[in-house]
Amino acid sequence: MAVSSVRHLKPRIESLDSAICAFRQADYARVLGALHSHTSVAATLVRSRVHLRHGKSHDAIAHLKQLEIEALNASDQAEALGLLSFAKMNVGEQADLDEMMTLARVRALEAGYPEIQAEIDYVFAIHHISNGRYASARDCAMRMITVEPQGCHASSSRSCTLNLSELKLRGYDVLGFLAAREHRNTEGARLLQLGLEQLDAASEHDHYLECITLTNLAVASAELGDQAVLDFVKTRVNQLQFVEYTNKFAFEIYRSIGLGNAMHGDQLGALRFLRRSVDSAPSIPAKIKALVDRSLLARELGENLCADDEAEYALRLSKQVDWKQEKGFEIFALLGLSRSLVLTDVKEARRTFDLYVGCKRDIALLAWGKGDASIRGREFQADAEVSVAEGNLERAVRLNCDALEQFNEVGHSYSAAEVAFRLHTLTGEPSYLEFAAVQAEKVPHSHLARRVRSLRQSALVTTA
Repeated sequence: MAVSSVRHLKPRIESLDSAICAFRQADYARVLGALHSHTSVAATLVRSRVHLRHGKSHDAIAHLKQLEIEALNASDQAEALGLLSFAKMNVGEQADLDEMMTLARVRALEAGYPEIQAEIDYVFAIHHISNGRYASARDCAMRMITVEPQGCHASSSRSCTLNLSELKLRGYDVLGFLAAREHRNTEGARLLQLGLEQLDAASEHDHYLECITLTNLAVASAELGDQAVLDFVKTRVNQLQFVEYTNKFAFEIYRSIGLGNAMHGDQLGALRFLRRSVDSAPSIPAKIKALVDRSLLARELGENLCADDEAEYALRLSKQVDWKQEKGFEIFALLGLSRSLVLTDVKEARRTFDLYVGCKRDIALLAWGKGDASIRGREFQADAEVSVAEGNLERAVRLNCDALEQFNEVGHSYSAAEVAFRLHTLTGEPSYLEFAAVQAEKVPHSHLARRVRSLRQSALVTTA
């Protein structure tokens, strides 16, 4: 029998430009495949960016250290040093960091390439924020949003990958963060919108960066109660095609749109988007968050059987999670779950809240562990709801007062109004109802507004 010849398949070799195009599309598997046989400086820089996107800063550092950075031209040297500085910040390596970043800025200026200078400004902005130098971070961001292109520098070893619109988007992201930190939430949302609008001027842009900013804006819209911002997010998300590496953003965007729809009285739209958030959840804790949202919404609509069913399903899923191994924001699912269980299983609600407290204690090194007012507000609110179900009304009032203070501190007026309304039902204090009513007027179709109107009408009937 004749033996057929063996054919060896070789990976298709793609150009660097193809890899850069795939990078902008967030198709990172294709990027690495395209760069399989590339050993150039440019290829190493792009691979390092992929590792950073995957959260693998140690791998990015290892790749960048393979370069003889001192021998590179000014443009490539600035980019390599900027990426290396960013990776080192991510893993907490502070040794020589300031010196490295300063050298990156010097090389960027020598190269005369404004886009690279803007990217170095972004690295500096993040460094300033992490060290509490917010005015310096704002200065960096302002330079980023006003940068003007001059094309690729002739001595660069790569084609132009630093898109001007993307750099401006990052600048607006920083400014939006700083505004939110100072509780200028409406201005922060406006800045994020401006950032996203920068992308429209480019023939192509970074899909991953767009998803990050749209997620931040969607979350803000769910708290602000601004219909125009919510509509902007809806329009933008309908233009997106989520891919493997951006599906995690789809979950939070859909969830926020659902909550925003509920605030504006579109209950059917709220349920639909919350269902989409369940379907796109990237993890079990994320799915629990979405199920809890649907449970709480169903309860507001008087659909108690549906509310119980969603909460029970979320509880079953929670038993599959080793919460002690969750090292990030995933544990916040436990806060919502505890609230959704208070009417059906008080002991389970308390156990769930206590589990959250234990997990948070184990990951106190997270930045938010130092004390974010909005997070503390959610904690006090959940603990208060469980305390009400346990019959400990005095404790519930004290916790709700703490939650109200925290939400007011960060300018989360709708959440503050919900807590104030709860305090009125617990204490009968009219000032709490008046506070809630003022905020309810801004979103007249919200559950809060309906509760305020219903309570006042009941009071009128009783008086009559």
